[in-house]
Amino acid sequence: MDRCRKCGNEVSPARIRIVGKLCLECGDEVANLLSEQRKQQCAPIFNKGGYQYITEMDLKDLGK
Repeated sequence: MDRCRKCGNEVSPARIRIVGKLCLECGDEVANLLSEQRKQQCAPIFNKGGYQYITEMDLKDLGK
C-alpha cells in the first residue's frame, strides 16, 4: 500500500488508480475547497444570460 501525499495515511491501489495518492479524508478536503472556489466563479456572461462557470479564458471576453 502507498501513502497519502498530504497526511501519510495508507491509500489502496484501486484509489490511487482513480484519484491519485490522496486518502479519503484529504480527497474530501480538496474537493470541498475546489467546490467553494468554483461557487465564486459563476456569473452571467452576457446580458440576460444564465449563470455559467467562468474560466480564465472567459475573463478576456467578459462583457463584450
